[in-house]
Amino acid sequence: MGKRVLADKKIKLTILTTKPANEAAPTVTELNAGIEACKKVLSDGFRFSPTASGTASAKALCGSNEEAFTDSNAELAFTLWRYYLEAGGIDPADDELFQAVMTRGTTLWAYMRKTDKPATDAWVAAEEIRIGARFTVDYLRDPSTEAYISYEVPTAVEDFWTFRAVAAGA
Repeated sequence: MGKRVLADKKIKLTILTTKPANEAAPTVTELNAGIEACKKVLSDGFRFSPTASGTASAKALCGSNEEAFTDSNAELAFTLWRYYLEAGGIDPADDELFQAVMTRGTTLWAYMRKTDKPATDAWVAAEEIRIGARFTVDYLRDPSTEAYISYEVPTAVEDFWTFRAVAAGA
């Protein structure tokens, strides 16, 4: 019999600044070259999931009401921390996620793994991608309450794919 696994520290989020050759099935090399965001994104308020699909309904004169799914929808919402050097100033190594999302209209790709593996483990070929998406960022917002310096990142998901496998190769 299988076991249940707590999701805590199991959600890997990778952001790509370059379009993968196949958006719906990026390669292990493309994913591992991306920005590892799991330690830069707050868990509170993080949402990366399909949402309710659009529907259309119609009824024939002598039939029952029929409803069909139309547009698929997804959301990606997160807040990120900024990182600073001990001596002061931005830490360029840890500020790459902020740099990627700070300009309104930037198109990026996000991929999330939610399995029994630790979030910080590298991607491997054939493992499951829970959801991947092409998205555009809007102006960053200041959070309503602030502890560490952080920014809310509003996005518009343009297309998304669920439960795909990481492709092998470069």
